[in-house]
Amino acid sequence: MHLITSFLNKNNFPIHKTWPFKVLVFCIFFCFIFALIGAAYFDDHNIKEKDQQVVIALSQKPSTLDPRFATDAVGMRIGNLIFHSLVRLDRNLKVVSSLAQKWSCSKKVCSFHIPKGVTFSNSSPLTAEDIQFSFDQYRLKKSPFYSAFQSIKKVDVQENKKELIVTIYLKYFSATFLSADLPVLRILSKKEALEGRLVGSGPFVLIAEDSNQIHLRARENSMIKNIIFKVIRDDLTRFQKVLRGELDIVQSELPFSSIEKIKKLQKDYHVFQRAGLSMNYLLINMQDPTFRDLEVRRALAFAIDRESIIQHKLKGFARKAESILNDENSFFSKNLTYNYNLKKAQSILEKQGLKQKKIQLKTSSNQEVVSYAKVIAEGFRKAGFQVELKSYEWGTFYGDLKKGQFQLALLRWVGVFDPDIYRLAFHSLEVPPQGRNRGFYKNKQLDTLLTAGQKEFDLQERKQIYKKVQQIVSSDLPIIPLWHNQQTAVVKKDIQGYFLPANGSYDFLLSISRK
Repeated sequence: MHLITSFLNKNNFPIHKTWPFKVLVFCIFFCFIFALIGAAYFDDHNIKEKDQQVVIALSQKPSTLDPRFATDAVGMRIGNLIFHSLVRLDRNLKVVSSLAQKWSCSKKVCSFHIPKGVTFSNSSPLTAEDIQFSFDQYRLKKSPFYSAFQSIKKVDVQENKKELIVTIYLKYFSATFLSADLPVLRILSKKEALEGRLVGSGPFVLIAEDSNQIHLRARENSMIKNIIFKVIRDDLTRFQKVLRGELDIVQSELPFSSIEKIKKLQKDYHVFQRAGLSMNYLLINMQDPTFRDLEVRRALAFAIDRESIIQHKLKGFARKAESILNDENSFFSKNLTYNYNLKKAQSILEKQGLKQKKIQLKTSSNQEVVSYAKVIAEGFRKAGFQVELKSYEWGTFYGDLKKGQFQLALLRWVGVFDPDIYRLAFHSLEVPPQGRNRGFYKNKQLDTLLTAGQKEFDLQERKQIYKKVQQIVSSDLPIIPLWHNQQTAVVKKDIQGYFLPANGSYDFLLSISRK
């Protein structure tokens, strides 16, 4: 206060030793002190907020976060953070608890026990009606997951003082029901869903979403409070942001050439790698007159130099694919594969009278995908086609696929571990808009096998069924398998507790912290 009175004296302020003046000086002094304390508090608060935030890079925005319609990998992974299922898969693809704390399954009946006290992010309690509503939504014919839940005969939800008991009666045994189907069924708040708001009971709540960013906030006690998914569509920009330290985690969203550079630079990041469950492939529109001919599809397969792309474009971070399943999968069957043979491709097109035939190859605008699409297109040109390569923003590209507005397209199946993926990809009941048979492939013999494989209880019999399935698909070529990607992640060194899940999920967000 002495400093303040001295300042007033020097500047000829009238000073009267009266109580109003003393009160004024006292107030000015304490305002000054509080301002200093406040500045220090907010600086400290900002530091803590930064410590409690993680920024994760995405190359594209998910088409929707509505779990009833999200079929792209990123949308489903983020949905897993916002919504609970009855059960889920852990980092090693083992079935573990989500809402249900215990469960039991026989051939045709599964029972799940959910403790009382579960609430949605708006604090409303989970009810039997919410669970019944959620099952009803996924069983609608318009649902892309409709076929996965055709095995359900009835869902009964009972409530007592301690728990909710969900009993599911099946029409027939389903080998995929517990491990592959049920984990994708998210539990919704009926009231909020009917009003167009998506409210979940999961560990995170959606705070904001726009074309460039998705903001989630932790509901539970967590070292990391805020998750920011930043959509950075350009590969080079994503890489530069890593070099500048602007991103905390980039999981399977960097070109392999960038991964190599980060390793050599030894920046403030750890690089994680593991065998991947994703398979890149060429999708063929089986409704297109040119590609209904198996010989023409064989010409495409012979014209793709996969080994060269893996070595030069993917820097060895991939293995050649023969099946959607990788060779470590217990259901994998070695079958007919097409090695690069340009002369055979040229000979086929010559015989079919298709030299200089115009075709179109579509891709997303992801630069890494475009780079190897150019190599594939050049192989088709050498074989004898005239190729137009077109790349689109993800939403447009994905929309064209669902409408069948393409001839050839480059895609990826993500997180593949169960052979039932063949039913999703090729069963005639799975054609869009309901399903994911985006090549519109139809084969009655294959349909029969795929249905049998889903219902088969005996493991060895099931393996025999899927051996035949893989042979038919490999011979008929509705898709051309290209390679299995290795999973990678670039993670800031001050992030603790990170692990790279086998299925590429974001489950690590439940356990990480900063130093």
